[in-house]
Amino acid sequence: MASRNSTRVFAVSLFLIAISLFFLTGYGKTIRVCKTGCSYTTLQPAIDDADPGDVIQVQNGDYAGNVVITKPVTIKGTRPTWTIISPSVTDTPLVQVNTTDGEVRLEGLGLEGNEKVDLLSAGGSGNVRLNDCRLTAGKAGIIVTNSASVKAIEVVLETSALGGLINEGGEGTFLKSEIEDNGEGFRVEDDAKLTLIESLLARNDGAGITVKNTGLANVLSSTIADNDGSGLKVTNFSRLKLQESKVNGNETGGVLLSGSANAELVDNEILNNGGKNLSVISERCGFSGGDAGFYGVVTGSDNKIVPANSKTICPIDLSVVNSEDGGTYSYFFSPSTLAFIGVISAATLYFILGR
Repeated sequence: MASRNSTRVFAVSLFLIAISLFFLTGYGKTIRVCKTGCSYTTLQPAIDDADPGDVIQVQNGDYAGNVVITKPVTIKGTRPTWTIISPSVTDTPLVQVNTTDGEVRLEGLGLEGNEKVDLLSAGGSGNVRLNDCRLTAGKAGIIVTNSASVKAIEVVLETSALGGLINEGGEGTFLKSEIEDNGEGFRVEDDAKLTLIESLLARNDGAGITVKNTGLANVLSSTIADNDGSGLKVTNFSRLKLQESKVNGNETGGVLLSGSANAELVDNEILNNGGKNLSVISERCGFSGGDAGFYGVVTGSDNKIVPANSKTICPIDLSVVNSEDGGTYSYFFSPSTLAFIGVISAATLYFILGR
């Protein structure tokens, strides 16, 4: 019952996040950028002259990027295929946001880079909101770091070496978005958080989502499919909450766990992944160089895992999450660790009694 209640709280929390993404506040004055006939023909001077809260309206065309935004402004294009920002140099991000308060908004823009340029970098402690944007062909599509927050609605991340990197306390929330055909999907590291809602993460050359160190991935009502790596790989002390989602057709596995990772899996379809649908990354589960033991916790219920047998779920005890009633699997210590604890305990007892 407690697990179901926590699941409901999780779902409600994500719903509130989704609603907040649509909340609109007032705008300041409008500054126009176009190829001819406007006060500005390039982006950076318009950004520099804008006041907090101003809207920079960018007309159709291809504009030089590598811009830096340090104040809460809105940059609005007409649509992602008509208003394009492309790099003029290769040593700085195409769009770099570094604010300490307020919100930067990017709407209706196409960010097109190359293998040497990150497309959007968000740092500081401010917020970035993307709506109806397309980020393509960069070194990384989005980088969120240093406690910054990115909220994206109907955004496409495609054909970059890495779809998104969220680390060092950054937060990324993606609603109704598509992350496709990248070298990797998302990497979430170092106290960072990724939330994926009603989104598609597919056909990436590596893993769909890799969570490591102390990262957290929340995945709700999304599809992670047909990636050449695993669907989700959760390692170290990281955490995964996967609910009402579909993980299918990923080449090297569905949901893979190692170290002290924790996973909560509720009402998902984990189907026909290569190798394992749900597994600990260990040698006994067929992974070369895998961890000797798994020290985390896996809990869940109402999942549909197909096929579900000892070849696709390892250890088979993990199949407890495949039932309606659900349950918990935990394996806190490897046999070698238990032996070590036994030796230490015996030595301690001998020392106390010997005195």
